[in-house]
Amino acid sequence: MTYANSDRSVNIIDTTLRDGAQSADIALSLSSKLRIVSLLSEIGIRIFEAGIPAMGQDEQSDIKGLIRLFPDCTFIPWCRAKQADIEAARMCGCSSVHISFPISPAHMKIYKFSEQEIIDRLAFYCQLSSRYFRSISIGAQDASRASPEFLDMFVKTASECGASQVRIADTVGILSPATTHSMINRLMLINPACLIDFHGHNDFGMATANTLTALEAGASYASVTVNGTGERAGNAPLEEVVMAVKYMTQLKIEISLNSLTFVCSEIAKIMHQTIHPSKPISGSNLFRHEAGIHCHGLLSDKSAYEPYNPAVTGHSSSEFVSGTHSGRTGVLSMLNSKGIDPTQEQLTDFMQKIRSSALKKGKSLDIDDTCKLFCNNFV
Repeated sequence: MTYANSDRSVNIIDTTLRDGAQSADIALSLSSKLRIVSLLSEIGIRIFEAGIPAMGQDEQSDIKGLIRLFPDCTFIPWCRAKQADIEAARMCGCSSVHISFPISPAHMKIYKFSEQEIIDRLAFYCQLSSRYFRSISIGAQDASRASPEFLDMFVKTASECGASQVRIADTVGILSPATTHSMINRLMLINPACLIDFHGHNDFGMATANTLTALEAGASYASVTVNGTGERAGNAPLEEVVMAVKYMTQLKIEISLNSLTFVCSEIAKIMHQTIHPSKPISGSNLFRHEAGIHCHGLLSDKSAYEPYNPAVTGHSSSEFVSGTHSGRTGVLSMLNSKGIDPTQEQLTDFMQKIRSSALKKGKSLDIDDTCKLFCNNFV
């Protein structure tokens, strides 16, 4: 069975408020959480992992506030397999709940559980939670290091006990696209009616690729965070997963793209983070070009070196900069755009001046600096 060419719909579960907030150096107030949800709901995100009720009254109060102010969204509290956690989630008034179970040998050892004890607790907490919540998400914590046989049994049991979906967590980011596909495809073969949610961490830089692969292999949900914020190296970035689904698969996802860059920027500010200039989808350098061969190609056909129009995500328009790798065609285009028409001799001399200036500054020159440099030397 393969889902790779399917045009079925997939969905996003945003966990910026939970896993993103667990990242070192992040502390989100209620006002910050409300702003994050407001930004994301405007582009079509409707399912949020809201937080951890067991943290206490403040967290529970925040979750209640989110539910009250965004009635059209689903807020899922994250719980351990403990009655106190379930009760704390119930007090928040959520219609859904997520319950995480350790299923790898390393994690079961921490909690001193056997595989059979995990299965017994799974059945118990599914039954308990069904009294209070309309939908139950079950988490297979550290699924990527669990034995395949036990993972299969865990997912099958969760489905039989009434779980709405099962989250497959690559907790320390050790999967590759190949192993992700094999795992999800196997689980779908064994449990074709089960809805799978994939939660990928980015310790080896595989989170986006693994998440996209999981969706292609049959997963229905992707658990992600804005800008990839999260524990250690973070999670699969929402913006990367959404764009990859849109442009690299036939899967359907109902997310608006035209303010995606703005949303990433605003949430980075809320979290006191900076976005790396070369960060996929939201980085400031994505549509800035210096290399001569690139600029020459782009002047003939933008698609030569840009996979999509920057306007798609609300990104700034394409621009050229000049520097040590510039070519004559790109530099001439920059000058012409400001009404400057150099002679061939001037352009030849100017190319050396650009390289010298860029080396002295240690960076490229934008169009204004490039034109100023020309005028200072030739006008």
